[in-house]
Amino acid sequence: MTERARKVHRYKPVRWLYAAGFLAYLHLTFVAFFNSSYIATILGERGVGLVYICGSLLAIAGFFSISHILSRIGNYRVLIIATSLEALALLGLAMINNPFILAPLFVLHIAVYPLIFFTLDVFLENYTHPEGKEEDRTGHVRGLYLAFANFAFMAAPLFIGYVLGNSENFHVIYAMASGLLVLFLAITALKFRRFIDPKYHSIGIGRVFPTLRLISGNPNLAGVYSAHFLLRLFYAWSIVYAPLYLHEHLGYDWPTIGLILAVTLSPYVLFEIPIGRWADKYLGEQEFMILGFLVMGLAVASVPFLGVGSVFLWMVLIFLMETGAAFVEITTESYFFKQVASNNVNLISLFRMLQPVAYVFGIAFASLMLFVIDLSYLFTVFGLILLLGALFAMRIDDTR
Repeated sequence: MTERARKVHRYKPVRWLYAAGFLAYLHLTFVAFFNSSYIATILGERGVGLVYICGSLLAIAGFFSISHILSRIGNYRVLIIATSLEALALLGLAMINNPFILAPLFVLHIAVYPLIFFTLDVFLENYTHPEGKEEDRTGHVRGLYLAFANFAFMAAPLFIGYVLGNSENFHVIYAMASGLLVLFLAITALKFRRFIDPKYHSIGIGRVFPTLRLISGNPNLAGVYSAHFLLRLFYAWSIVYAPLYLHEHLGYDWPTIGLILAVTLSPYVLFEIPIGRWADKYLGEQEFMILGFLVMGLAVASVPFLGVGSVFLWMVLIFLMETGAAFVEITTESYFFKQVASNNVNLISLFRMLQPVAYVFGIAFASLMLFVIDLSYLFTVFGLILLLGALFAMRIDDTR
């Protein structure tokens, strides 16, 4: 087999991962921005934080067990099981009205979906450079993968906003999200069932502290983990509290919120591919990461000063937030996966565990802060915390 043929053979599965990733993120976006409002109709605003914390704690437990499970049944079967549980949970949310059943289903949904994206990471990292080589393409491949994912994040809110209209009929969007997972399962079953698993390094409670010592002793890993944790805090806060603030406190209807989100999430599609390429070939990740945190933090801190404002002004402000987040997302993802191999489940698991950990700490922190300050000024606190990310980014050695 020629060198060109080997590259084509290796990267062909990645094309199907782009499609699978798009469907996975599309299903998540169908519900992510509306979960908090739906939960609030069942349990009230304070119940929102409790559901997210419980689901995130279960997700963390899942990540502690993931390498053992991968070694026993393989990445493909973990993906199929996790996706099936997620599809059933969403179908239940679409069909059931009993709050005593809906709350556990929400917890299951929040616990399971991070594992789906973890398994996709294992596929992507393995097919990109299974022997730890060709890492110069990591930014490009990750950028394209995230662009497909974020196109879903951009398109879904506009569609769902108009499906909901002025109603609170959330059942239909959960039914559609469950249906998308059926197509996702079909692609993964056809294209990845013969996936050959690498040898996974074990992780568990006993391995966490040695791994944390490894990370803390490596300034590059410590910096990128800290930066990515702050990014995940931003996602947790924005997904849970931004729709609540726009809908419940400022009175915008769902079509308007969908329009705002569709426009303001476009930076992920516009910027992540070129930034990934520039970081690979010219500048490295550090400069973009620092700039991203500065823009994101200042924009988030400005939320209470805008007030009701106009839809256009809200689009501009949230566009700046998401532009900064897009810069941080692609640079932290690219930088991290240039440091680790696909079979290093310890480091990858802890990296992906940052999402549920961010939900636990971020939502718990926000819930406590809401006892002393208004929701609008909570965004100023968020923004000041996010500015710390620029300091973390300065700790890493740039790749160029």
